[in-house]
Amino acid sequence: AELGIGMLIGFGASLPLMGMQLGGRMIAQQMGLGLAEVFSPGEQQAGIISQLMFLFALLAFLMVDGHLVLLGTLIDCFHTVPPGGFRVDQRVMDLILGLLSSMLHLAIRVAGPLLCLVFLQSVAMGFIGRTVPQMNILSIGFVVRIFVGVMILIAAMQTKTGVMVDAIWHGLESVTSFFGSGS
Repeated sequence: AELGIGMLIGFGASLPLMGMQLGGRMIAQQMGLGLAEVFSPGEQQAGIISQLMFLFALLAFLMVDGHLVLLGTLIDCFHTVPPGGFRVDQRVMDLILGLLSSMLHLAIRVAGPLLCLVFLQSVAMGFIGRTVPQMNILSIGFVVRIFVGVMILIAAMQTKTGVMVDAIWHGLESVTSFFGSGS
């Protein structure tokens, strides 16, 4: 039972980080960097942007003292949940489902602006390719897509920071309030 408590607290704290990583994976796929994951020399198939987003989220987690909140939650759960008294019931499933949906929501919020703008860039490149058939769109399209994607990623980093911090606090508050309520 105590192992389940620790796993639930750790799982709840890691979901915003995984949401940022999933958002980075969606961004990399739309920018045309999805094949770079396949040819990565490491054992893990993780893209550069997803790793960047994960490390950025980890830095934000440490900056908002998420690790201290986790330790406080772990200590408080010893007072609210008696030893061997933790049971997986509907409330636990609702907590897990809520945390998973907030992770997916975070991934879409992080990747959404770039996905929309890269789609508009693809439409524009299609119009250019149709009006000027002499120009090879495939040869310049990938470079333009990556350049536009990186510029949008840099421009939207301030907004992503606010969204990420809100998601981290939401996840920590959900787990803290769950174990603070005498579950």
